[in-house]
Amino acid sequence: MNVYSFFRSDCYHTFNADKSNEFLVLDIADNMLSKHDMGKMVGGREFSFDDRWKAIRYLLLEEADNQTSSSSINNLFFYAYHLIADEYIPRSINYINEHYTEDINLKKLADIEHYNISYYSEWFKNNMKVSPIEYIQNLRVKKAKELLLNTNFTILQIAQMVGYNHNSSFTRVFKDLEKITPVEFRKKPKIS
Repeated sequence: MNVYSFFRSDCYHTFNADKSNEFLVLDIADNMLSKHDMGKMVGGREFSFDDRWKAIRYLLLEEADNQTSSSSINNLFFYAYHLIADEYIPRSINYINEHYTEDINLKKLADIEHYNISYYSEWFKNNMKVSPIEYIQNLRVKKAKELLLNTNFTILQIAQMVGYNHNSSFTRVFKDLEKITPVEFRKKPKIS
């Protein structure tokens, strides 16, 4: 499997592979990154070697070999940079999005980002504008609303499908966020 990695200049990194791999390592000065994006990219980023990145790698290598103009390499970098910055979702948030139906432990999330728990909580709130618990609750309620509107599952079934073991816990969180119960939400007239 070929993977491209993006690391800020303050990240220590090494490369190792059991099989033949291709790497694209760009050593980018911090002053070329916006401060907002630098905060989002702590810990680096990995990309699958898809056709888009294969083309970017090819063009960068061609321009480097030709040594005709640094502006063409800069333009390619900024194109790739926007892909990196715009599509960046921290690994722990990806984990939450994929595992929101499970019990999610704050230590596990912090470990995914290689932070201690207190720093992770602060980092998460700065980036997502809510705490990790609030993010999980919002995601679960969002998924529950879709199920309430589009299925005939019972409230208990929906509660369990979105990660709550008890109807009462689900209803309490749902009401805190939506200001109505799941039953009331389901009964509301649907706008088409």
